[in-house]
Amino acid sequence: MSDWEIAVDRDACLGSGLCIAASGGAFVLDGDRSRPVASPCRAGEEIHLAALGCPTEAITIVEVATGRSLFPEEY
Repeated sequence: MSDWEIAVDRDACLGSGLCIAASGGAFVLDGDRSRPVASPCRAGEEIHLAALGCPTEAITIVEVATGRSLFPEEY
């Protein structure tokens, strides 16, 4: 399993908390916006589900080893 760099665009974040519920503790609310607890972090399906479920697509995931964007996906 690889490491991921995760980030939240705090201007786009609504602070809904959906990422917190989906991620198993990878995100926390900081004021009224979300932020990752640690980045880089170990890759995990919960983090990917949190990014998929973000209503504003404020979460980005990049694979550290390759620099490839995992979310949103590169085309």
